Amino acid sequence: METKDGIIGVLIIAIVGLAGGLGFVLISPPTPDQPIVYDSALPDDWSSAPNASYFTFNNQSDSGIQVTMEELLDAIRSLEVNGEYSWEGGIEVRTIVDPDSGMYIAGIAITDLLFHLNTHFPGDIEFLGKKDDYGQQTKFTTSAKQIIEKLEDGEEDILIAIAANKEWLGDSPLSDWGDFALVGEGMNTIKDLDEIKVLNNWTLPIKVDGNLVYELQPNNITSYTDSIPYYAYDRTDDWSINRSYWGMNISRICDWLDLNDSVYFELKGRSADGWATPTGRTDYSGGRRGWNTTEVYDGLAYDSEYWSYVNETDTYDGDPLPAELGNKPLLLAYAHQLHGEIDTQSGETNPAWPAKKKLGMLSGPYKVFAGGQDRGAQVKYIASIEIYTVLAYWDSNVTFVGSGKDATPTLNKSDSIQFNWTGSAVFDSTLSFEWWFNSSSKSYNSTLENPVITFDTAGTYTITLTVIDALGNKNTQATGYWDRFVVEDNT
Repeated sequence: METKDGIIGVLIIAIVGLAGGLGFVLISPPTPDQPIVYDSALPDDWSSAPNASYFTFNNQSDSGIQVTMEELLDAIRSLEVNGEYSWEGGIEVRTIVDPDSGMYIAGIAITDLLFHLNTHFPGDIEFLGKKDDYGQQTKFTTSAKQIIEKLEDGEEDILIAIAANKEWLGDSPLSDWGDFALVGEGMNTIKDLDEIKVLNNWTLPIKVDGNLVYELQPNNITSYTDSIPYYAYDRTDDWSINRSYWGMNISRICDWLDLNDSVYFELKGRSADGWATPTGRTDYSGGRRGWNTTEVYDGLAYDSEYWSYVNETDTYDGDPLPAELGNKPLLLAYAHQLHGEIDTQSGETNPAWPAKKKLGMLSGPYKVFAGGQDRGAQVKYIASIEIYTVLAYWDSNVTFVGSGKDATPTLNKSDSIQFNWTGSAVFDSTLSFEWWFNSSSKSYNSTLENPVITFDTAGTYTITLTVIDALGNKNTQATGYWDRFVVEDNT
């Protein structure tokens, strides 16, 4: 009898309810006060697996690939034997719970399957069930970007189910699902999965001041082999990370747009889930600034405000990453290579790879990599590059001090405040300005570059400035919660 004891174990789980759809829940890492269950719904005996069963897979370059149960189980074995970071790779088995039936369903994530089948830049994806006696078949269409967005928002991956309650799916109480079924939150189950079609590529929009100017195909990026050849440090969890990254210097994109290192602009790489470099989900309406011209072309200086610290403890702020990691251009990475990594406490190792691999759907297909940043600060699943040539930064003669609510200045009614535009514009110096100062009871506005505002009504005010050049490029900056100010009635 063939068994797979390595993936069968017990752990305590947290059952997390998910809104909408089928309500499947993931088996999560152990926490106290939860029941003990098996972490895999796969059968113990693999000798009875329907190894010859298959579904068909089609991607951008190949069609009619038969993905058999035997191939999937071999990939699951490979991961268990060789480890997550091995060169050989493999597929992780996932287990979810259907709260309606209480059944544990084992399957593989679509993201893992795409990587396993060397489909590293998927766009729209179509899933088809087998045709019934009337020629009808169920169909579900989504995109790789939507799958990533769901994952990053805390929802579960879409799975190809292969077993339920430790029985092969076709032999289980869910036998009407066939040997393979597609399950996931917010979608109907595709029973008797017959075919998966990757319809097109994951493209990368390039936006300038909110306007789409390019949409890059994968070969526009992978034809370049710019690299950061060495990237090593000790993280707070004792792992020594030692890797190379390959990709395209983002400065090349800026060159295509007639930008160069002599003009000031800012740039963000935005993930499929909305997160953006250097940090934060927000756009420029109340958002943090992007990488500036110098950082895009020359890398982060050692004293940059974004320089990362590692080896932090409860009593120690940590060490800055080595200076040699800086002064490298911002990289749009699509491939990486491990050079041997070790947990300095346990001695566990991630072996060196003989060559580079595509990032693919496990952490890509693209990520923005900046020298001087730890791995946690890199943004993966990049879905767009945003460049800002008009910047609506401003300041005033009001001093913001302290932090939190203590940073909110208090002014007297009838005080006159000078506001100054401190931003920049690349392509056209003929600019218009739209200032708004809003409270719940009164609004003031101005079209001057540097207005003086006299507040005659008490209240808590926020500020919004929009700057527009003659070409229609514009940028808006709005105060956040802590950047507002209070005008008191002193009469």
